[in-house]
Amino acid sequence: MEYLIVSFTHKNTDIKTREKLSFGNELEKETFLKQVLQNDYVNEAMLISTCNRVELIASVQCCMNSSNEILKLFANRSNLDFHDLQNRVDVYENMAAIYHLFTVASSLDSC
Repeated sequence: MEYLIVSFTHKNTDIKTREKLSFGNELEKETFLKQVLQNDYVNEAMLISTCNRVELIASVQCCMNSSNEILKLFANRSNLDFHDLQNRVDVYENMAAIYHLFTVASSLDSC
């Protein structure tokens, strides 16, 4: 098992793009998470969607395969170009993902 975070924040993505990536309600989140979980590489997943960030946190079989599949889902859902998102996204894997999660949870990565 590996850990993966796909992260769009105010640091790497402009506000118009973040608005397209954001989730307006719980039903949108649930629908997207169901699509993510249909991927054979993904074991578990959760979303964080605020005004400054949209992040998908997942337990996966393979970070490399999963990150591109998740990016494709974000691109399809938001009608954004996959390659544009690929150039913007921050991807954290394994220990870096855990470190990032704790920095966000403790507000060390909030501005």
